[in-house]
Amino acid sequence: MAPRRRPLLSSEQLRALDDALLAAYRQHEELCAAHPVARGRISRPGIPSAFSESLAAIVLPAVSAGIVGVEFGGRQADLIAITSAGFQLTIEVKASGVSSWQELKDRDLAADGLLWIDFARRYVDGTGPITAHYLPQPARYTLPRRKLTLELYLSGASELDGFVSRTFGTLADAIRVNASTAACRAQLRLGYEL
Repeated sequence: MAPRRRPLLSSEQLRALDDALLAAYRQHEELCAAHPVARGRISRPGIPSAFSESLAAIVLPAVSAGIVGVEFGGRQADLIAITSAGFQLTIEVKASGVSSWQELKDRDLAADGLLWIDFARRYVDGTGPITAHYLPQPARYTLPRRKLTLELYLSGASELDGFVSRTFGTLADAIRVNASTAACRAQLRLGYEL
């Protein structure tokens, strides 16, 4: 029997979870304001992997040419991307918020691509951009590989061939880019000029 793959979140589910994260961060701030001893001792909520992986699946075709489909990767990888040539690529996903810390593991660097979703201060401030940083063949990355900041990662990754960063002003912009990328690819398959 084939392993069951969990579905990626829909656009509507991403919007709802984004709203829930915004509310949870507001509640955390209210808690810390009402109980100052809690600040620094009660953590903010984390960004769920289902959220960052589903968002990564939506923006991946916009940051990596030739990707025509993305699905949950199960035990093989966070995501499996399908290219226009029919190849499967393993994609690992990292996400960071205001702290911008993450850990790169051997599995991340062995993948065909690494997509780091940076929410920056979005949830702390209640609004803000989301940036997707994509590195094909992440095994080429040679700077510190364990726990590191996004800034340190970008100082090495951004110099490598194929590295792409794309900033979306809102979650809605990130979701829309997928729809427009898919429409453009469909037109190209039908032979229309853009």
